[in-house]
Formats: sequence, C-alpha cells, structure tokens
Amino acid sequence: MSQDVAENPFVPSLISWNLTQQCNLRCPHCYLNATPTPGQRELCPEEALQTVQQIAKLSTGAMLVFSGGEPLLRPDLPDLVRQASSRGLLPVLGTNGTLLTEAKLQHLIACGLAGVGISLDSPTPEYHDAFRGMKGAWRGAIDAVRSCQRVELPFQVQTSLTRENLLYIRPMIELSSQLGAAAFNLFFLVCTGRGEKLSDISPQQYEQALVTLAELQTGFPRMKIRARCAPHFTRFLAQQGAPEAELPTGCMAGNGYLRLTPEGEVTPCPYLPVSLGNLRENELSQILKDSLVLRELQGARWLGRCGACTYSVRCRGCRARAFAVSGNYLGEDPWCTYQPCETEIPPGPSPLPWTDEARQRMERAPRFIRPRVKAYIEAFAREHGYPEITPSVLEEVRQTRPSGKALPFIRPH
Repeated sequence: MSQDVAENPFVPSLISWNLTQQCNLRCPHCYLNATPTPGQRELCPEEALQTVQQIAKLSTGAMLVFSGGEPLLRPDLPDLVRQASSRGLLPVLGTNGTLLTEAKLQHLIACGLAGVGISLDSPTPEYHDAFRGMKGAWRGAIDAVRSCQRVELPFQVQTSLTRENLLYIRPMIELSSQLGAAAFNLFFLVCTGRGEKLSDISPQQYEQALVTLAELQTGFPRMKIRARCAPHFTRFLAQQGAPEAELPTGCMAGNGYLRLTPEGEVTPCPYLPVSLGNLRENELSQILKDSLVLRELQGARWLGRCGACTYSVRCRGCRARAFAVSGNYLGEDPWCTYQPCETEIPPGPSPLPWTDEARQRMERAPRFIRPRVKAYIEAFAREHGYPEITPSVLEEVRQTRPSGKALPFIRPH
C-alpha cells in the first residue's frame, strides 16, 4: 500500500473525469453545459497525464471513466487510456457514440480500454435525435454498439430518464438485451448545469420507475439493470426482501466516488457542484486528505427525513438533489416519498474471516467491484455453512455462480 493510500481514509474506487467541455451534440440535460469548442482552462495533455499518475498512486485498481462533453474530441484520449491501463487503473469510455468508429475502438483497445458506455435514450430515432439535438445521433449510437460487438468489447447502454421517455423503460431494456449489452443504466435526472431548467419526473413517477426496473431485472438475468442517481433503489429492493449482497450501492457522492472537471476541479459527483480543490493547486491525495466536505459526506449525519431513516445508512439519499433544493448537501432527499417508521432494515451479519490466500486472490479484483463480490461470496458461505472464506470456497463460487466466468480473479493463477 502506498503512503498516500495509508494517509487518506478516503480512497476512490470510481472516478468520472469530464475530459473536455467540447461536444458535437447539444443535449438539454447536460450538467456540464457542453459547447462546440473546448473550454479555455481545460487541463493540457501534460497536466492530464500527471492527473492519471496521481489517481493511480492513490487508488490502484480504480475504474476511471473518461467522459465529457464528448471525450473522443480530445486528441490525447489514447495516451490517457494507455497511461491509465499501464498504471493498474481500469479505463472505460462514456460517449454519445456518434464518433466511435471501429478503427478508433481498435486503437483504444490496443491502448488498454476495458469497456464503453453509450448513451441511447429511446428505442427509435425520433425522440433520441430530438433530445440530443442532432439528426442521426440515434443511428450513430447504434453503429457504435455494432462496432463494440464486432471487436468484442463489453459495452453498456446509458439512458437518461425524462417525462417524455418514461414509457420507453421496458422497450429500452429489451433493446439493450437484444444488442448484447452487459448492463443497462437508467440515469435519473438531476437538474443541474444546462438541465437546471428541465422539469424532472415527479417523486411518484420516480418510485414507479424503480418498481419497473425491479420487475424487469428478473426477466433479463444476463444483463445487469441499474438505477443511477436513484439511491432509493437500495431501500426499495430491501423492502422487497432482496438479499443483502444484492443491494446496490446508494448515493456514491464522496462515498468511493469522485468527479474531475475539465479544469481540474475535484467534486464529490458530477451533479454536486461543490469543489473539494483544484489539481492545479494541490495533488489529489492532499485535496482528499484536507477536505471537510468529504468528512461531512462520510459522516452520514443527514438532516430531515434522511436523518431519521435507518435505510439512509445504505441509501444515503441523493446529496445532489438535497443541495439543489436546499443548498445543503446534508439535507433530506426531496425526491424520496418514504416516511421513516420503526420497521427498518435489520443490521447486516458480521463479516466472515478470510484466509490469507483467499484475501490475496480477492485483491486481484478491480477495486470498484470488490465490496459487492466480497459480500456475495460471504453470503454464499453463510448459506452453505462455511465458517470462513478459503480458496476452496472461492472455487466453488466460481463454478456455481451463473456468471462465474466474470470472476477470473478468484482462480488460483
């Protein structure tokens, strides 16, 4: 473990980096308020490479999402992907897909790209093209998906939920499954940036969308269906009796997650515009070590209904929505309809001991998925009466789990 990691109680497992403000589309919900040209103060190539080095030094194994704007408009993207991969990070790309040709994909894969998230907001072109502000945007995204298929690069579909495409949730999941997506991510709107003037869905529609997602997950077992910026999904699934190991992470703002802006500002998440510091002024490790905002977010001393709700230990409420409405990122989540009562989530079981060899194998896993995989393995061991996690337990999990092929890091070699 590096000295930086040892000194910092907060080690991000997932970092989203808006590489540039430049974008070839004009989406009304853009939290970055992207423009046709780059911002004047964006990190230069040398500063960007230094940033990758700082991230790797602090958090080896973290997933680094190169986003934008449109990251493919940044000429040094291949260099950054190569640097991230060579230093033990997991580089992935978040893109609108319109510029993602098969040749570019082949180049990025050679540099170490591990996956792609492609924005797609409707099962047919009309709404997507209108929403994204460019005729042909839907076809460009579909062509990008086909390119990922041909080069066998894992991809996921990202859909931004609005009042206008609420009825598309089921068709979008069906389409994503047909296309072979590894995951479908439904992003619930947070009204920030250019999207500040948009009308969000109502809290009741928000809840109903979560019901739909939960129902559809059982129908598409080979594709992970996730709600983004919807921490209430954790509470909803717990109320439905989902096993602890299957509960999704709640709000990740400052909770294993960070965002970097094109200008080097560090924030808890893309939708919470509270700066922790700037990379041009201090190294990332020092910014995180000194941040009062991070300490407050990790303290989980929420106000209002969130403070009275024991689901909030896992859900945490959306800190960005709390800030947008009240100006206080510790406030209650205004989009949650749940009223706390005495019947809450019971405390989870104590963790099981791991042998040294089993622990070493788990450390091969990318940092961002370790907590979920570890929880799954321990739940499996309890169900089968194993008192500790050993290499033989790991092997049994790998052999019996339906998606066991996705756990190569628990093999002996």
